[in-house]
Amino acid sequence: MVALGYWNDWTNGLYYITEQRLYSLQLLLKSIIDNIRNLASLSVNTGSAAAQMPSNSIRMAMAVIGVIPIMALYPFFQKVFVAGISLGGVKE
Repeated sequence: MVALGYWNDWTNGLYYITEQRLYSLQLLLKSIIDNIRNLASLSVNTGSAAAQMPSNSIRMAMAVIGVIPIMALYPFFQKVFVAGISLGGVKE
């Protein structure tokens, strides 16, 4: 469960990693979203066609990309999760 909490944590990578080739998936996706947001704000000022970019669709696609590794690993660790939750829920 703790690993799931750290999976979406991009702030530690932002603080400590300076080389872009070492970025985690979440930090890479956040930087892509920031670049798209900056592009859209600049294109609004210049009147470019990039201002009509579907930013919500891109953000949702990034969310799906970020969830795919967890969804792929969850079936393998499901037994451990259920055992941990059951053990923690039993009162003596």
